[in-house]
Amino acid sequence: MESTAARMIPPLLPSEFPSFPLVGIGASAGGLEAFTHLLAHLPATSGMAYVLVQHLDPTHKSLLTDLLTRTTPMDVREAREGMEVCANHIYIIAPNTDLTLKQNRLHKVPRQMTDEVDPKRLAVWTLDVFARRLTEYCQEVYDQMEHRALFQSPREAFLQGSLRAGKRTHTLIPYSEAFLIQTRPTTRLGVAKIHQSRGITVNGLQYWHDCMRLPTVFGQTVHVRYEPYNMGFAYAYIDGQWVECIAEAFLQVHGRSEHEWNLILEELREHQRQHQLKRVTLNGPRLAEFLRELEKDEAWLLQRQRDLEEQPQREALLLSGSLPIQETRQTDPSSIEVDLSTIPHYEVYH
Repeated sequence: MESTAARMIPPLLPSEFPSFPLVGIGASAGGLEAFTHLLAHLPATSGMAYVLVQHLDPTHKSLLTDLLTRTTPMDVREAREGMEVCANHIYIIAPNTDLTLKQNRLHKVPRQMTDEVDPKRLAVWTLDVFARRLTEYCQEVYDQMEHRALFQSPREAFLQGSLRAGKRTHTLIPYSEAFLIQTRPTTRLGVAKIHQSRGITVNGLQYWHDCMRLPTVFGQTVHVRYEPYNMGFAYAYIDGQWVECIAEAFLQVHGRSEHEWNLILEELREHQRQHQLKRVTLNGPRLAEFLRELEKDEAWLLQRQRDLEEQPQREALLLSGSLPIQETRQTDPSSIEVDLSTIPHYEVYH
């Protein structure tokens, strides 16, 4: 007898899907750089189709199609209603729409604003709170709910599989320092030459370790990596191991992320162009002086923002103070006539 759960799942028809692989790639609003790097390394005749889904502003026209056309020889198109999916093509989702695939054609579904999805009616989640709640849901709610295809919870299925085949702990990847160092990014070249007195240069910063003064070490060209969330540290592969190096301007860059450091470098380059300087060595004292200037500008901008926020209140106060004086002027007390006969009399209580 067919179960109720099996009847609820519609059968999968081969005609609903293309005969070649279809790859879906998603990214947030800042995913343009990742899309660009990915498409630049994909072959033009991979035999696959790609659908790029990015978080876009629903009120503005997307320029993603024009930007990605310059990075790949494949045909890049914005997804249209009823467009047939072809191999070696890239399809970009349109703003304020969802995409579905049926009979090898793309279909646009306009997003509808309801009370259930209206962000103004929903809670504002910070990233740490959202991650904690999502973990709680996955481990304590979804993991213990009965799955309609398994007829048991995912946790029960996992425990049964562990009893039959073992936990296979040798396949687990430990979240150790060796794993973290492999996930950290590197520079465009990926290597740097060790100088006897300056160490290595990574992203315009100089990093140092005591072993770099050894005669067998300086002068080598080694692989380098850096910590994207703290530019105070970089790593060099010396004598078969990764060595942690400290930035020369550690006090100025410690705790600054890669994105913040890129903004600082861009501001510094603009500052040099304005002063007609072609190339200036970025040392610790110069960086500290430049960061102090940026902090002054930042303080000025914050104060300017506060002033603009206070402007409506000041205008309201000035408007109320500019009313005609005759409307609020009181009459002279000496000209007031009082009828004494109308004043009530009260007995004295003893």
